[in-house]
Amino acid sequence: MRPVIYQVLPRLFGNDNAHCVPGGNAAVNGCGKLADFDEEALQEIRSLGATHVWYTGLPDHATLTDHSLCHRPADSPTAVKGQAGSPYAVRDWYNIAPDLAVHPRQRLREFDALVRRTHACGLGFIMDFVPNHTAARYVGEKQPFTDENYYPGHIHDGDWSDTAKLNYGSRDTWNKMRDILLFWAARGVDGFRCDMAELVPVAFWQWVVPQVKKEYPSLLFIGEVYQPWRYEEFIQQGGFDYLYDKVGLYDTLVAILRGWQPASDITRCWQTLGNAGPHMLHFLENHDEVRLASDFICRNGLYALPAMIVTACMDACPLLVYFGQELGERGMEAEGFSGIDGKTSIFDYCSVPAIREWRRWKKEEQTEPSATAKVDRKGKALPCSGSPKEETSTHAELSDLDNKKEFKRQRTEDGRQRTEEGERLALRSFYARLLTLCNESPALREGRFFDLMYVNPYSPDFDPRYHYTFLRQAEGELLLIVVNFASTPAALRVNIPQHAFDYLSLPTLARAQATELLTGSTLGIVLQPGMPVSVSLRGHSGAILRIPLKE
Repeated sequence: MRPVIYQVLPRLFGNDNAHCVPGGNAAVNGCGKLADFDEEALQEIRSLGATHVWYTGLPDHATLTDHSLCHRPADSPTAVKGQAGSPYAVRDWYNIAPDLAVHPRQRLREFDALVRRTHACGLGFIMDFVPNHTAARYVGEKQPFTDENYYPGHIHDGDWSDTAKLNYGSRDTWNKMRDILLFWAARGVDGFRCDMAELVPVAFWQWVVPQVKKEYPSLLFIGEVYQPWRYEEFIQQGGFDYLYDKVGLYDTLVAILRGWQPASDITRCWQTLGNAGPHMLHFLENHDEVRLASDFICRNGLYALPAMIVTACMDACPLLVYFGQELGERGMEAEGFSGIDGKTSIFDYCSVPAIREWRRWKKEEQTEPSATAKVDRKGKALPCSGSPKEETSTHAELSDLDNKKEFKRQRTEDGRQRTEEGERLALRSFYARLLTLCNESPALREGRFFDLMYVNPYSPDFDPRYHYTFLRQAEGELLLIVVNFASTPAALRVNIPQHAFDYLSLPTLARAQATELLTGSTLGIVLQPGMPVSVSLRGHSGAILRIPLKE
């Protein structure tokens, strides 16, 4: 199984308040709860093609909210960012943030129930592990941190003024951090996303990962590492399963979307990874990064589709999607602490407009079963009606995946709102299909990769500034993947060299029926060296052509 991870902040996910005040407290703006992840919500996530949920911000962390009734008074404003506080300023590693519980005194029980619900829906459970620092004031009573565990003066890194850096010169720190991992693994956690893993000695990881995996062999360790020259060190010595592919593929794709780099630069991303390639975690959004649909990148999530196709299809690495990304969340709200920065704040009590609206639509759908949108009860795209027709070219058209003109047509007279709702449904349908393909298609799940850019230089039929193409192959199928980052349509002719036939052991086919996996449309092609494949793409789109290699 190829991991497809859905990252979500419980504090924000279930908050349906559409009238949040910038910088407002929990009493004014509200706060999501673990209980919001009921069976229906989790099945919605699974319907996207997710295999795991990364619940961000679970451990008890510094906040300005007073929870004295469960022995957690408010922290000092000088040591808290925003009203809610940073999820990465943990003040008690053996408990859950009281904000997230319906009954704060029983919050560990509510956590355990969430683990059971997540597993019952067929999803893995991932949480954060923050090894580099704690909150500036740690209050946990079980295995408390003392001065021995910190650097003198309780220093912090950079602008993380709400934290205190842990001292790994103390063996006691190693033991305490190991025990934290074992505590949560024993409660059913399936993986840890290790915050700023590169700031902790590799020797610690080399020591702790084998110990934890000895008791929990299938546990995943995902490291936040931004130093490519150290990837091999963290994988081979540190024992990490996966590392962030941020400074490589992510940065390159975002630069292409902004018009700063040519699409051909994608080739350099995989070439520079070497043996670390299979261990990278691909993403286009997470809690640290600017939203794709924000004014700072694309302005519309639909324009990022070619980058998402590359991110999901380039190799068999795990894939991460940030909640709201599948709905084109723009992150252009002034939530409080950070202002309008194109990100969804992790420091405030607020709601996420795209998620909030999607939750409202689903509630309305339950009371209006006659809604005509072409999605099932879980919001997943249904197959297109009728038999796919053969065409002479293929289009990555979202109109084949959704029915956005009809979607909620009777629910509003406002044309702009209707368009936004249709686009969100279209985008979610695209994500559901693409993420499902990551495990449905053998070539995307485990197949080999072949970059075609070196035989497709600039020509009237191909422009490497805007177009990127590659192959994925597994037993029984070949995928030809082509994307168009330009806003204008493109009629392309893609060359497949003899080297690809030799390397992938491909047969030559005088006539093959290719199926575009995003839309279901078909295309007749010739699969032979020296015979270009014609592919027609709309602007900001792509195609995944499946060519069967055997009956």
